[in-house]
Amino acid sequence: MALPFEWHEARSSYNDPEKNDPEKREISTVFHTAQLPFYQRIELVRMPKPVGLEGPDDLFDYYLGYNDERQLVRLDGSSSVIHDANEYENVRLTPETASVYLPFFCYFIHSDQGNFYVLDGKNDPRMEQLRPMMDPDVIKKIAPPTLIREDEAGYYLFSAYTLYGTILAKTEYLVYPQGFVEMGDDDPVWQMPASGV
Repeated sequence: MALPFEWHEARSSYNDPEKNDPEKREISTVFHTAQLPFYQRIELVRMPKPVGLEGPDDLFDYYLGYNDERQLVRLDGSSSVIHDANEYENVRLTPETASVYLPFFCYFIHSDQGNFYVLDGKNDPRMEQLRPMMDPDVIKKIAPPTLIREDEAGYYLFSAYTLYGTILAKTEYLVYPQGFVEMGDDDPVWQMPASGV
């Protein structure tokens, strides 16, 4: 799922003491912030990657911005960064916030084959590249993440279509109110051809 947040442009400036010319001393950085519905004091921050380090699908570095602490923590692909934020915020997910949290969590967790990209149905932006390679019967099945049930302990069981590496699978996720996520059954429904994107 493309990050479905409303981005706001912001600018930060600082003086570079290495530069003697006062007119060239001030360095300005443009970045974007988004409020996350499951956090009150932390926002998502998106900054352009330095020139030469960006890739065609990898233009930004992402951070969690702790407003009270005026601190940025890079989302580095590990779950610990998100779990630390959940503890700081004392997160208690509801069915509504869990449905947004699940794709967020998966997007920023990386393993050997990259991140776990939860599709937001057959019109997800990632489908533009994949649709020409896919069997129409597979495309018909792709749906947004769906809450299957909430148990008495407050856990949420979701079904979602997840891209990981070259595999698209129908996956079950157990989302805990405190923000832990467990991947359950996954049923591969399609594999990208070797000549794919």
